[in-house]
Amino acid sequence: MYEYQVFGTQTPFVGRRVEMETLYNAMRQAALEQKAHIVNIHGQAGIGKDRLTDEFIRLVDSGKRRVKVYRARFPERELGTPFAAFTQILRQRFRIEHQDTDAQARDKLIADLARIVDGARLNDATHLLGTLLQLPFATKALDAERIDTRQFLRRAYRTCFNLLRTEASRGILIIVFDRWGSASDAARQLVADMMTSLAQSPVVAVILSHERAVLPPMGDLFVPSVTIQLRPLEDRHIRRILEGFLEPGTEITPELLDLCITRSAGVPRDLENVLRLLVQRSAIRPGESRWTVDLDRLRARPVPENMTGIARERVFSLGAPERQYLEAAAILGCHYWHRGVVSMLRALSDEVIDPVDGGDPILEGADRSRNLALELEMVQPVLGATLQGENELGFVSNHERDELLHGLRSAERPILHRLAAQWMKHAKPHEPAAWRIAIADQLAHGQKTEEAARHLLAAAEFAQEVFNNSRAIELYRRALSLLGPDNAEDRLVALSGLAWLLLLAGDYSGAASLYQQCCALGKVIESPKHVVAGLAHLGKIQRSEGRYIEARRHFDRALALAEANEEIAAIAGLKEDLGKLIWHVGAKNAYQEAMEFFLQSMALYHEQGDEKNVARCLTDVANIQLLQGRTQDAEACHRQALELRRNMGDRRGEAMTLIGLGATLHDRGELHEARNLWTDALRLATEVGDRTLYAQTLSNLGESGRLLGDYDTADRLLREAEEVAHELKNRRILGYSLRNHADLLAVMGQFARAEDLCEEAIRIAEETGNNHLFAICLRTRTEIMCRKAVAAQTGSTLPMPTTYDFRRAEEDLDEAFRLIDEIGDKLALHKTLDAKSKLLALTNRPDEAAILQQEAHQVREQLGFRAEAPIVAVALPQEDDR
Repeated sequence: MYEYQVFGTQTPFVGRRVEMETLYNAMRQAALEQKAHIVNIHGQAGIGKDRLTDEFIRLVDSGKRRVKVYRARFPERELGTPFAAFTQILRQRFRIEHQDTDAQARDKLIADLARIVDGARLNDATHLLGTLLQLPFATKALDAERIDTRQFLRRAYRTCFNLLRTEASRGILIIVFDRWGSASDAARQLVADMMTSLAQSPVVAVILSHERAVLPPMGDLFVPSVTIQLRPLEDRHIRRILEGFLEPGTEITPELLDLCITRSAGVPRDLENVLRLLVQRSAIRPGESRWTVDLDRLRARPVPENMTGIARERVFSLGAPERQYLEAAAILGCHYWHRGVVSMLRALSDEVIDPVDGGDPILEGADRSRNLALELEMVQPVLGATLQGENELGFVSNHERDELLHGLRSAERPILHRLAAQWMKHAKPHEPAAWRIAIADQLAHGQKTEEAARHLLAAAEFAQEVFNNSRAIELYRRALSLLGPDNAEDRLVALSGLAWLLLLAGDYSGAASLYQQCCALGKVIESPKHVVAGLAHLGKIQRSEGRYIEARRHFDRALALAEANEEIAAIAGLKEDLGKLIWHVGAKNAYQEAMEFFLQSMALYHEQGDEKNVARCLTDVANIQLLQGRTQDAEACHRQALELRRNMGDRRGEAMTLIGLGATLHDRGELHEARNLWTDALRLATEVGDRTLYAQTLSNLGESGRLLGDYDTADRLLREAEEVAHELKNRRILGYSLRNHADLLAVMGQFARAEDLCEEAIRIAEETGNNHLFAICLRTRTEIMCRKAVAAQTGSTLPMPTTYDFRRAEEDLDEAFRLIDEIGDKLALHKTLDAKSKLLALTNRPDEAAILQQEAHQVREQLGFRAEAPIVAVALPQEDDR
């Protein structure tokens, strides 16, 4: 909270009694009802929103009441950082000061959380809240730049809201959100989510804005809201403020009162600016406690009609040294650092420090100018420094800073901006990313666009480290807009970084366009490495979209180029990509060919000592072994991969391996054990924010729920899997999820919907060329028809309808047999045998049905299965985590 003073005299707080009562009543109702309330205070700039809030907090936070207050201000340029306000709240909650290092901030966070949570929950809470605090340690272990973080951030927000709910359980919680007009839609949604989460807690959210704030919908919950519109003060209130300044008995002449009323128009901040001008003219003379008026000086010349004119007079009344000092300060920003201004002035001066007497005229002159600016209340000290060891000052009036900037000659401004950037590069900020952006802005204004772009690239990389992908995207785009066509190296960094983030966000077309540009630029600068990387990513995008022919073409071109240039790491990755592609397609002998690629890739990774990628290849090898019926080998490989993943702290990789290991146990009939592994995998996928693994695990758990008879849960999980797959545009997972869902609905007797979902899955399989999915969908279509026919027989004494096309069903199964034989999927064989056996029994061919049932039983015994188990979308090639 600030001290509201003008030249040492406290500004009286008047004219807001009704508004204060409204605020107090909202807090009182929140306490009585133990429910959240919202108060929107709005009005023009300078009308007194901050003052009203501060006076209210002074009133209620006297130390006798259990009231906790947090304040957050939305940045003017948010750059896609929706949780910036919550970062400020958490810094206050954990008493993290601006001067604290990252290590000190981490220690404070852990020490405080240890009093609330313990064990694994403490580690999770530390990483989740550390992410919102923008502390790099929180996410380095999570490989943040490699994953989609939306799920992770959702958990971080929930953890933050739970922490605030705990705070509110101990007393009333007041949260002030300032500059609501600067908040992005995402930031406003977060505030709405917070209020929804805290709806049953004594929380008062005070929102300060120029216009009436409108929160996004908060679901079915009702949170009481009240609006306070601050209007200009009445004339009598202006008179009371003047009485508070002047010596007792001093006459407030009509002309002084009229001047203050007309120029301020009832706006407190503008009244203060009028009074500062009068003091600067000596028309008003401050004393030790009160002021006196010089009527002669007051009448000597008219006061400008508006705040711009008043600011201009104040600025132009300064001498040349003071003007130069404040111009340099204005270039640094609304807040500035005295030592930075001294550095800029020193660079502009021809004077040299005398080594004999040690005098420093530049520093001495800057000190005098600063002291005069403080004395005239043009600047004031700022609490909470941005830089370590630096005294921070801020302009009292934005009008005056604008006049200083407008007064600079056009030729001078670029030079000053470059000098500002030069000093800022050597400073020690507490928030490196924001500081890099500030330097980039200075360089851009200083016409050093390419250097500005490099700082934006550095800021983007830091933003990725702390899970702020949306901000990183904006920074990469800004960097690209500043880079010329002749700077191929930096453009490649920006293009590849932006492309990767768009890929994580599900913007495949945008990412593909950028990777194509990477390939083109790589050719321009004759860099095979960049061309290979671009081609490989294009292939991955096309593979995920089911465009397998185009993907194979890009992978083959990339592999040939990598082999020609002996890029061993790229060769290993591309062989792995080709193995996954062949597995996706499921052509003749697909599994054996994919296995050969995986083994070659794993050997190359072993040579390089790359255990992370060795573990991933082990997982893929194990999944192939499972589909070939080698369940013991598959389990051994999965457990070896799991040990490597856990030793490295690779939680995303651990989730991938748990999915495959769960598949192995599931298809041996160990359903409960498999479900436990998949539940762990879902938790890890949620924590690291990998929505692809999240969707795949949901699909598997849905199928597991069907077998265990938990149909409602299975239906919910499969619906969510389909929604996420739709969002990700991942047609492979969508196809398998639809197939699983169709099977569930048939068991539940919802045959029409089951048939629709199965046909949709078949269409996806045909369009993407996925023979494995196509084969099991043909089998599923037959099984749905058979279930439907049995239900008709059981529920009616009428003869079976002749509308069932059993001939087509038998043809479907024969085609499924052919495809499964070509692919080499022994795991799918027994299910197809079972399906045809049931079809033959249903069509009065019991002898043939018995033979096939016996064959299916023999296959299951050979595979070592405990019980009959369906094929689900578990043994699938994992998405790349490189």
